[in-house]
Amino acid sequence: MKKYSFIALGVLLACISCLKDEGNPTPAPQEKTLSVATLNVDGLPEKVLFLKVNPDGPGAYYTPAIGAYLTSLDCVFVGLQENFNFSKSLFTVTDPIFARDEWQGGIFADSEFNLSELKFETDGLTGLWNRNLVTLENERITPWSVAYGKVDHASDDLVTKGFRRYELLLQGGLRIVVYNMHMDASDDEDELNGADTPDREARIQQWKELCDDILERLDNRPIIVMGDMNSLYWRDDVKTVFFDRIKADSRASAHDVYLEIEHGGAIPKSKDPNETLDKIIYINPVDGFQLEPVEFLKDVENYVREDGRTPLGDHYPIMAKFRVK
Repeated sequence: MKKYSFIALGVLLACISCLKDEGNPTPAPQEKTLSVATLNVDGLPEKVLFLKVNPDGPGAYYTPAIGAYLTSLDCVFVGLQENFNFSKSLFTVTDPIFARDEWQGGIFADSEFNLSELKFETDGLTGLWNRNLVTLENERITPWSVAYGKVDHASDDLVTKGFRRYELLLQGGLRIVVYNMHMDASDDEDELNGADTPDREARIQQWKELCDDILERLDNRPIIVMGDMNSLYWRDDVKTVFFDRIKADSRASAHDVYLEIEHGGAIPKSKDPNETLDKIIYINPVDGFQLEPVEFLKDVENYVREDGRTPLGDHYPIMAKFRVK
């Protein structure tokens, strides 16, 4: 009888405890989320010597506004591209909020010019991360082995384009890897005339190089890949050279956030007017934490000049929010 008495007493105490806490229930565990963004800041100089290079760019006047916009984002990491000649005025605004990696200089400004290769030794890439994070490692991996165009085809080979890799420790102990990059572009005229084949071939090779690096160092940490890839899925066969290769490796799966949120994960086979040249891709290891995209935003409303409709630069920022599972 004593055994059953203790059981009854336990049930009674449990009921009393439930009634006592009914008005003040134990809070549910807070869901872990993280947000990231990527932005080509359009930081080419307005002109070089007597040549107009980027007369419609943000320049010295609008770059501080870009910095203010970036500091308003609730992001753990922001990847920047074309961060060339106006970086100092940008960093003046962002440095109090974000830590960052090394700036490589601008065009004819604080960067070396390799005369033998006719190339500026700068990649225009910068990673910004929340100062609450711990940076375990950041690495500049440049240049791409293949680039095309010195004075034509978007002059990609005049700068040292490539990618950067970051190992970050988030609050709560989550470790992630982030890649930020800039791939070869195409001139609009070359695209219209069907003369952009060398550009597309260069981009495909760069996707392969990126995939090689990811697979070589793949472990149980989730990976976020971002940047100005200058790629449109209906035009460049990224599926075969990147997504399918990671899937075939069987240790991880790779997905594009925009496609997951807007297209049910399917890669468009024809032109998609809403697809951007900029991408945010996530890679989930089979064993380890998983990232699940819950939001995607191309910010056309807030990234504007005083007239309320002209963008601050020639790219709109894109952002992604993930749930950590």
